[in-house]
Amino acid sequence: MASDADLPLLRRPTAILTSFDIYESKTLLCIVGSNESEGYYRVLRITRGTDDVRKMVDDDMVSHSRDGIHQLVSRLLASGMRLLVAKVCGILGFVRFTKGCYISLVAKRKPVALLGGHYIYHVEDTRLISVAYRPERSEVEEKCITTFKNVDLTKNFYYSHTYDITHTLQKNVLLNREPE
Repeated sequence: MASDADLPLLRRPTAILTSFDIYESKTLLCIVGSNESEGYYRVLRITRGTDDVRKMVDDDMVSHSRDGIHQLVSRLLASGMRLLVAKVCGILGFVRFTKGCYISLVAKRKPVALLGGHYIYHVEDTRLISVAYRPERSEVEEKCITTFKNVDLTKNFYYSHTYDITHTLQKNVLLNREPE
């Protein structure tokens, strides 16, 4: 087991993506993330039609300005893509059941605490979208989706963009100390 000295320091990221728009075509999903001031943007491309997650997701590691992202979105729309979901608050993750991947999204949130300058949010609403364009769902797949949606994340689910709430306050303080 790793000692505390081996753990990486948790620092506040310089750019925190807090809002996401998702565009779709038959072969591609594009997730456009922006920071609070909407001056910093990143794009994640997800190829539809492959089951290999390593080949499915592409982050070009490019940060875009407001003008640059407007030009990119205009090109996406001109190429036939359409806006699937607007102003999502967060991405909880990807999940796979029996066939195909899905993205679990935070559709609505409410700030409930400010801890050491870090906002803690309560999930008010979630959404599950398919990575596949028009997924063929078996009876088992539908049952899995229904069971997954029955886990009500709006009751007791909290998250933060900048603070690891899975650690104790004491551990986070120790992890964020400046090196001497």
